[in-house]
Amino acid sequence: MSSPARSEAPLALTIAGSDSGGGAGIQADLRTFAALAVHGTSAITALTAQSTTEVRAVHVAPARFVRAQVETMLDDLPVRYAKTGMLANAEIVAEVAALIAERALVVVVDPVMVAESGARLLAPEAEQAIRALLLPRARLVTPNLPETEALLGVCPEAVEDMIAAARALVADLVTPEHFNPDELQRFLGLWWVGHIMGSAETMRLFLAPRNP
Repeated sequence: MSSPARSEAPLALTIAGSDSGGGAGIQADLRTFAALAVHGTSAITALTAQSTTEVRAVHVAPARFVRAQVETMLDDLPVRYAKTGMLANAEIVAEVAALIAERALVVVVDPVMVAESGARLLAPEAEQAIRALLLPRARLVTPNLPETEALLGVCPEAVEDMIAAARALVADLVTPEHFNPDELQRFLGLWWVGHIMGSAETMRLFLAPRNP
């Protein structure tokens, strides 16, 4: 088996939580990378006991261990592009933001806060850390509607509101998972293929390796 560092496959890193149900998180990220012929590397921020309907438990990794995973990978492989997902708490957010700056990574930030089931995946005090430390370093920010409301204090209800919110976040995209399918198509120029858990994660990963 050839080393990814010596192959022609592009490299990308996902820094996110593990979804034991496989619909989102690290599992969905790596699956999407593979579908795009991208060699995916990963740093796991948290383990979740999660299905398609509930999150029963969450075990968060120490921030220093998240850093160790990222540094170990980047010291070996020439990864330039990354995507962040569930970062769990302010300590991990700060560590990841520092790593992005230190390693000059091009990053897509998915500010994961709440699971589809409604379970909280980000400590409330970490929201400010995402705003202050992570968003300014992002090439692309992909909050859904509830995440946009948490970051801005208002929930966009129409396409025009979503565009204004994206500008306010200095973001390129606000993903409207809970929006009307026709409006979704109008806003993103994508065909609506039905709402599934992790659909936004798949789209975000589709974008990550394509940002120069």
